[in-house]
Amino acid sequence: MKEKFCFNTLLSEAVCENKKIIICPDSFKGTMNATTVADIIAKEIKIKNPYVDILEMPIADGGEGTLDCFKQILDCEIKSSNVKDAFFKPIDAEYVVLPNGVAVVEVAKIVGLYLIEKKNPSLTSTYGIGEIIRKEAKLGHKILLALGGSSTTDGGAGIAAACGAKFFNFQGEEFIPIGCTLCEIERIDTANIITTDITCLCDVKNHLYGKNGAAYVFAPQKGADENMVDALDRGLQHYSNKIKEFIEIDISKLEGGGAAGGISAGLVAFFGAEIKSGIETVLDIIKFDSLLENAALVVTGEGKLDDTSFSGKAIGGIIKHAKAHNVPVVAVCGQIANKISLEEHGLAAAFSTKSANKSFEEVKVSCEQDLQKITQEILRI
Repeated sequence: MKEKFCFNTLLSEAVCENKKIIICPDSFKGTMNATTVADIIAKEIKIKNPYVDILEMPIADGGEGTLDCFKQILDCEIKSSNVKDAFFKPIDAEYVVLPNGVAVVEVAKIVGLYLIEKKNPSLTSTYGIGEIIRKEAKLGHKILLALGGSSTTDGGAGIAAACGAKFFNFQGEEFIPIGCTLCEIERIDTANIITTDITCLCDVKNHLYGKNGAAYVFAPQKGADENMVDALDRGLQHYSNKIKEFIEIDISKLEGGGAAGGISAGLVAFFGAEIKSGIETVLDIIKFDSLLENAALVVTGEGKLDDTSFSGKAIGGIIKHAKAHNVPVVAVCGQIANKISLEEHGLAAAFSTKSANKSFEEVKVSCEQDLQKITQEILRI
């Protein structure tokens, strides 16, 4: 924490200069969503200084929480569709259509890891995502796909199948590939696939397969053991080869192609999708730069502040834009990694809510009270 940082001085200056405080945290994964975090911080600031103008903007980096972010900040049309979940069971999935007519679909709302009881990425499918894409494409809407938090490793084959692509096995039988059957694809027919404009929001650089690919890096957290990881990786490589053979597109080294179990690579192949930075796209859509023009301070945060926070994630994007407008940024996080240089990364100060003596299970119970307490302490500075 910088010695010269004084929260109360900034609040007083904001009131005197008729400027606002922007509170835009990401979620604290596993404990609090971004809306809850923003509400607690805003309430404590208002108690301390009821005259300060506060703008609450729960943020997301293009993954989980993106829908909640847009719903709170923008005048969206909220929609729901009964589609297939990761195991082909019916689920009512929520998504939104932005004022500009772009449909925003959050992968985690349909095939999210948090939605399933038994993790097994060899048996899960993205088919339900494709059902929504097909529906909205028929209405002429472009698609913004928020990746992250998926339970799948099917390379987006399920999405393609729901949108008209046909996959055939070695016996000439049509089927919908899942993680464990990607290796059974013999032929791909895209004659009847729909045409639509898709943008994938992604903050990872991983390739589709290989040691840095979707299976090896992400499948273990989805429930895959070592043998399953190897099998999934072989399936993704076979899938990539078949796409190159029948669609004549090489997705094997696509940067970001391994995101969400390879969804982004599959959508580039089948739809010519574009992969964009999640946080940069979100900040652009909510017109964050225009909001910064009359801001005295930005308060952000996430579950754990470490070196990855400043590269492609919410905090890094927020700092970059705030710095361009000379607006100081304070981070309130669940944990702060050792040896983080705040000044080097552009933070005025950073605070942690977690006691070193608490287990994660204890933190889940006390997280809201912990955040309230640290915010009160900050306001005494």
